[in-house]
Amino acid sequence: MKKKVVILIIFICLILVSVLTYLYVKKYKTNENFTLDSGLFVDPTKCGTYTLGKCLECANCGWCMDSFSSKCVSGDAYGPTTGTCQKWYHNDPFGRALLSADNDYRSATDLPMFE
Repeated sequence: MKKKVVILIIFICLILVSVLTYLYVKKYKTNENFTLDSGLFVDPTKCGTYTLGKCLECANCGWCMDSFSSKCVSGDAYGPTTGTCQKWYHNDPFGRALLSADNDYRSATDLPMFE
């Protein structure tokens, strides 16, 4: 008889621990955003609507700077998909290592967010 009571108590404790664990996980659940190192892949046609910060978070968008204008356009580490830019900034760690220091947006002083 004692053995059955001990087994019942252990079973009740296991159920209680399981329920408490479930409630804890449900309350403190965090969603992780899994992306590539180079950023999010977005619809290239939407690049033109992004700000500088949002543009540099995307892997298939980049910041194109000309004499009197700058905008986010679709492209990769080597430049825009269409057209040319005087300066091209792209958030791609591999591409930044390959390109010249002038195109490294982290060391650029002409971008407004680094003033």
